[in-house]
Amino acid sequence: MARLHLVLIGLSALSSTALLSSGAPSHDGAQLLAGGGSDRLIGQSTNGRGGDSVGGGADSGVGGYDAAGLPVSETEALSIPVPVQVAGVLNRSAQVCGKLPDEYAIDCLIVHLRQAISVTPQGGKYSDVHKVLSDTVRKLDKIVAANLDDSMDRIRLKAGGATTERMRAIRPETVRRANAEAAKIVAEAETILLRSASQHAGARLDYVRIAEAVGSNKLLLRS
Repeated sequence: MARLHLVLIGLSALSSTALLSSGAPSHDGAQLLAGGGSDRLIGQSTNGRGGDSVGGGADSGVGGYDAAGLPVSETEALSIPVPVQVAGVLNRSAQVCGKLPDEYAIDCLIVHLRQAISVTPQGGKYSDVHKVLSDTVRKLDKIVAANLDDSMDRIRLKAGGATTERMRAIRPETVRRANAEAAKIVAEAETILLRSASQHAGARLDYVRIAEAVGSNKLLLRS
């Protein structure tokens, strides 16, 4: 698998020290390394925030996501099962968000959860997935809102020709406590999905797969 290069452009608030502290190598204080494709992080103005709609999250022009969580066209998405798309996005968030400065970790996860929600039907056998992920976004969004740092840039992640919602930072002094709260919420979502698996015999393995993908994000919240 090709390595993914995250290039930070115009992020005055993200110093080379911050990049190095995220555990990723840097190049001239401006490059992070992760795995799985080619992404760019683009700095935004400090005005505004991440998306407000729990059901949102799909990048403009994106029809869905592949098994690696990268955006694909609507035509391509039709051949990719819902659980593959959802698990792909959430496994990807565990990789990509973990390479950002800690202040952005929670909202980066929120952005990816919204992407997963956008391809999950509200009805049918995956209705519980939609509900659990939506509830998780609401809870995590409250944490970000309560600890928001308006002095930090909003950033967007660009991959596969699509650009995500803006990602918000929380105040540095609140990271440890906020991440601990967020980790509990993620663990709870994983547990609920695993319990729901027994209620969906025809999709039990799909629920387990998605639950594990959700749980993979707990590590990035350990600061």
